[in-house]
Amino acid sequence: MDEVHRDRLRRRYRLRRLRRGEGRANEGQADPQDPLAENPEEGNPAAGDAPPRQIRPRRVHPRRNWQDEVWQIFPEDGDMDDGDRQDDDALQLMERMNGDVHRPFLPREENHRQEPPQNGLEQLEEQLERRRSHRPHELPFPFITRGEFNISRSMIKECSKPWNNISWTIKYEAKVVDSNCHYGRFFVTFSGMGENAYKIITSLKITKVTVNTSDHIEQTLIFDKNHRTLMFPDIMLTSQSRVDHVMNSPHLNMIFTIHHAEKVDEFTYDGQSWPMSDKWVNYLDKCAVRMNTNQLHVHNPHLDLLLGDLKIGILSQNEAKAFYEFAGFLCHRWYIGTEKLHDILVNGFKLGFTEKWDLLDTPDSGIDFNAKALLPFYHDFLEEEPKQQIGFETNSPSGVCQIFELRMNPKEVHCRTQVETMRFAREHRGQFTFYFEDTPKGTLLMMGAVFKLDGRQNAKMKITLFEHGVKKAVNTSYRIIHEQQRTYGTVVAHLSEEQLTILAKNKLSVGIQLHFHHTDANFIHTFRHEADFSSPYMMPGPCNGWIECNDGKKIGVNKEFVSKHSYQLNTLFNNNMFADCGLSTIKVNEASDIVLYCLEIMYHKSLAINFNNFKRILDLAGYWLSDTIKRYIEMAVVHTDKIDPADKLELGIFYDLDMIKYVARHPEYASSFNLNISEEERACVAIPAGNELDGGPLGRQPVENL
Repeated sequence: MDEVHRDRLRRRYRLRRLRRGEGRANEGQADPQDPLAENPEEGNPAAGDAPPRQIRPRRVHPRRNWQDEVWQIFPEDGDMDDGDRQDDDALQLMERMNGDVHRPFLPREENHRQEPPQNGLEQLEEQLERRRSHRPHELPFPFITRGEFNISRSMIKECSKPWNNISWTIKYEAKVVDSNCHYGRFFVTFSGMGENAYKIITSLKITKVTVNTSDHIEQTLIFDKNHRTLMFPDIMLTSQSRVDHVMNSPHLNMIFTIHHAEKVDEFTYDGQSWPMSDKWVNYLDKCAVRMNTNQLHVHNPHLDLLLGDLKIGILSQNEAKAFYEFAGFLCHRWYIGTEKLHDILVNGFKLGFTEKWDLLDTPDSGIDFNAKALLPFYHDFLEEEPKQQIGFETNSPSGVCQIFELRMNPKEVHCRTQVETMRFAREHRGQFTFYFEDTPKGTLLMMGAVFKLDGRQNAKMKITLFEHGVKKAVNTSYRIIHEQQRTYGTVVAHLSEEQLTILAKNKLSVGIQLHFHHTDANFIHTFRHEADFSSPYMMPGPCNGWIECNDGKKIGVNKEFVSKHSYQLNTLFNNNMFADCGLSTIKVNEASDIVLYCLEIMYHKSLAINFNNFKRILDLAGYWLSDTIKRYIEMAVVHTDKIDPADKLELGIFYDLDMIKYVARHPEYASSFNLNISEEERACVAIPAGNELDGGPLGRQPVENL
């Protein structure tokens, strides 16, 4: 046999054994499994044959043997790589690069789609990057996600490979303040946790641009179905940094790493460390969270006093829990899409977080309709005389037409809302939020809009529901939009089981046709027959129930929606135990204008209330047992300067407005909601009720008893 050919075959057999995981202990010796070594007549040095050529140690080729590195690259759209990578120390890395160690492949179920890296240097740099935290990892950690984001466009990247059924989505929100300042923000949303809670250690590194922070230290958070979002601080881009970097390289390079994750018994705030944190916020020895207090200080000038009282236990357990929940919303946007968000924001206002909310009140802020409508400046009184708009002028209106494909799921908390930005319509800007309302009769699809308009506008909104691109329902309604009432709410549809199935396939969409026309009026009605002003009034969206007022006028409503926001209306519309209940038409002993005020608060979540009528609205809200209406009027009362502080306290006591009573009891925390009242007046509310934030079994105690 030719000597060269024989050597090639010998090396081939030897490589096969090495790939099967067999060692190199017999390197250079006769191989008992080598068929070429069994024939002594071939290759015998004593017979004058050439001595066998020494086989050099096998070296790793950076491209041909890339799988021996036992880590995978998973590109998505060409600019994001996700991977499960095994971690080795620096010595093992260099040995493997020199070919002295062989590492078997991962099991097939542990691998993603495999793509070879570009070169060996890139392999080395990526593995060294994974070691920047200098901490040990257990397989399969760490998970590294790389992405490239355009600095001027919001983008979303989804992880293709979950861990333990948990996946994550990385979203970059681009903001433009003006021509001299841009900023952006990264969100990471986890899903697939079910009813479990997980402790996850992460970090984020941003490169290629001068930012306020380019390398975040590790964060430790606990996630569950109600706490699944991780929000990183803003990335500020000044005019100089834009000139230096954006013009030359309009992209951000991001490296997001999950260093470790483990299942825990339940969600708890204790022990968490949030991004860009500057101090530990403690409640006695029961809870400690490391957070960015500068972010909280923006909204509460008395934060230092509040944190001091929290640390020594002056605040009750309920108050401490309310503080941490509010901080979770502010720092990570937790609880958006849940009904609990209303109570969390109200508790935050009680603790003094009432200033500079205009920083978040932008059309592209990402905060949804229900959260924005709770901010202090969405509740106000109107001192103008009522002036009705009749009809809609059609000459030269401004408007916008958009169709949105719904990517929502009523069973998943993080998929219960979808926020979209309205296209520019002249100087008008806005934001649409699609969300669900759960009722005993099924699920309602809702739409809420928040506007920033140029002047006072008569808004005509036409909502069209599409199934598989086919029009199924159309509703048209009107509202006057101005600085003191700039929201628009409507019921889109009462979803059937078939429509929920279509929604799950992303085949349900909503079209919005919106037209604006300048007006001097401050209210307008939507009539059942648009051209017949004597026909019954209609609230926005499909109507299947009627409210008959004591002045003889009827108002069409969605029974399921109003029943959700009023215990009394739920009984009147749906209870069949009494003769006057369970009907499609109910009677209310109040004038139609007061009933319309209450219904507009339910639907639109904001209303410029005529100052002379707010007590009648509070009376009807009490009869209807509607927390939605009561909460709105309380917010309007507590921050208005049209009512004396003593009168505010009297209203709080008479109508049981617990925010006013709390602010009166604890003026040391109040900022813009402060009540300048005497100690004698304050003594009237010194003892909290059992259902108040600082009352009940978990209420406040004297410091010496703690």
